[in-house]
Amino acid sequence: MQIKLKQIIDSETGLGIITNLKFKATELFKVTKFIEACDHEIKAFNSVREEKIKQFGEQREVQGKQVFEVSKDNQEQFFTEMEELLNQDIELEVPEISLDAFGDIEMSPKEFLSLQWLIKKED
Repeated sequence: MQIKLKQIIDSETGLGIITNLKFKATELFKVTKFIEACDHEIKAFNSVREEKIKQFGEQREVQGKQVFEVSKDNQEQFFTEMEELLNQDIELEVPEISLDAFGDIEMSPKEFLSLQWLIKKED
């Protein structure tokens, strides 16, 4: 299935919740492969984002630590490049997870909505 990188990034917290769910062995294998693939994409995105912050940013000291901050002059280009990156299509085998698999897990509406694309639609 092709999905946008943005969908994975927006689901990062919710994906963490999925790692605490219990699945049967065959489903667990698919879900584990999917979570690992998502983790790889998230790490790659964060690495590129950090490089772009350094490219478009300026180093300064905040509370005794050196940090990079995107300068106002470069913000438009930085955000344009980030938007292009987030709109990249990613090919993943996406398992459908039944709503029952979530059991009594508590999550916010925001977390639930971020995972909606993974939840199997009941007929």
